[in-house]
Formats: sequence, C-alpha cells, structure tokens
Amino acid sequence: MESTNNISILGFDDYRAALRHRADQWKDAVPKATFQKLAKACRVQRAYLSRVFQCQAELSQDQLFLACDHLGILALERDFLFTLHAYCRSDVPARRRQLADQLALLRQKDQTTLGHVATLATAAPDELEGLAPFFLDPDLQLVHSTLAIDSFAENPQSLGAALGIPVERVEQALATLRRLGLITVAPPRIRLNQQVIHLPPESPLYRPYRQLLKQRALARQDQRPDHSGYSLSLLFTASPAVEVQLRSRLLTVLREFEPEVRAAPSERLYFLGIDLFPW
Repeated sequence: MESTNNISILGFDDYRAALRHRADQWKDAVPKATFQKLAKACRVQRAYLSRVFQCQAELSQDQLFLACDHLGILALERDFLFTLHAYCRSDVPARRRQLADQLALLRQKDQTTLGHVATLATAAPDELEGLAPFFLDPDLQLVHSTLAIDSFAENPQSLGAALGIPVERVEQALATLRRLGLITVAPPRIRLNQQVIHLPPESPLYRPYRQLLKQRALARQDQRPDHSGYSLSLLFTASPAVEVQLRSRLLTVLREFEPEVRAAPSERLYFLGIDLFPW
C-alpha cells in the first residue's frame, strides 16, 4: 500500500487530523520521539492529546502554537493550521465563509508550480510584452529548448528534421530568438542566454500560450509513426479534498524529480502536460 507520508497537511479539513498526520511524520523521522513528549511540549496530558488526535477534544491557540514549534511547522503550513483551527471552532456562518476563503487562498498558494521547482525563472512584467512573440509561437519555444542539446547548438541546420519544422521556418525562428536576446550566435555554436522562462498564470499571454503549445504537441504526437510516449486523458469523480491531495502529490513529484532533470545531459527534447481542474 502506498505511503501517505508525503501528503500535505493543507489537504486536511480538520486541524486535529492535520496535526496528527504531521506528528506521525515527526515520530517516523525523529529517534525517540513520542506523543508523551509532544503532549508535554503542548502543556497537556498524554490522554488529552490522544483525544485531540481522535477529534474528540480541542487545542487552544497557545497549545497549537506550542505544537507547531515542537513539530517544526513553519511559514505557510503554520498559517494554514491556525486559520483551519479558527474555522473549525467558529460557529458564526459569516466568519466561517471568510475563513474558508482564506484557506482556499493558502491552498492555492501552496499548489503553484513556481516555488516547487527551483529552476523556474519568472519573466518580469516589463519583459512580458517584449517576449510575446516567444510565448505565442510554439516553434520558437521548440527551437529555443532544443538548442540546449549540444549537437543541435553546433548544427542548427538539423533542427528542422528533428522537430518536423521546415528549414525556412527554423531560420526565421533563430533570427527572432536572436532579436529577442534569447540566443547568441557564437561560432562554432549557438549559446542560450536564458534556458528556462516561466510565464506566470496571471499573464494575459498565459491562456493562448498554453493552448497553442498543447495543440502543437498533440499534432506532433499524431505525426510520430511509432506512437512513442505516454498520454492519459481521464474524467473521474471525487471530492475537493482529493483534488488538493492529488495536486500536492503532482507538485511533490516535480520537486523531487527536478534535481535529476538538471543533472541529466541534454540529449532529447520532451513535452510534459498535466491538467487537473474541476469541470
């Protein structure tokens, strides 16, 4: 059975269940860690802490603060727990709605790709207008990314056959990339001035960029005679809590796999697309 150790506490709907999950992780990771020591740090009896973990008793804000300190819960996760604590203990509908909105914002903040992948460099707002030709032309993105491979950087004439792009179009793409300052022609090879550029979702270019790149990727996949690669299209029903957990795990995979991608030699160009949203 798959371990739940990597589940984010931001996927929980009760602060006590989230705290119990993190306490279990703490016990697994820290030698000689016990719930008795955690109870002492929170200034409660061990039996009372057990009732809290069974969602039969409550912690005060001060006791939750002490628990977070002892378990090393910091930053966004701590903010989430305190907001969830207030939500669970409130009986005022208007306040609960306000707190629910705050919880949604914290979950959204935790579930962005940027921040989970260290090599992403976000284009500054004043750069986006100048880079519009790049984000709105998948061929430019393909040529730019493939130039990270030494054989193509040294022999750009071979890009057309590899990418399925006419030679004339490759030459136009190289000229545009050079004009945008993204590449430098320094014989005997072409050098990338910036290898990875992240377009933030709030940019007005984001939607057309995403649609155009995906259309280009699907068209290229259909052209391949060997049907190589892997594709998954799936409709399923679940709860919002499951969506949060699934999104969190996908981001965990990205974060954990990034060092391997950075360390690997650039030999081939790959496309990865992931979509998860409530219909």
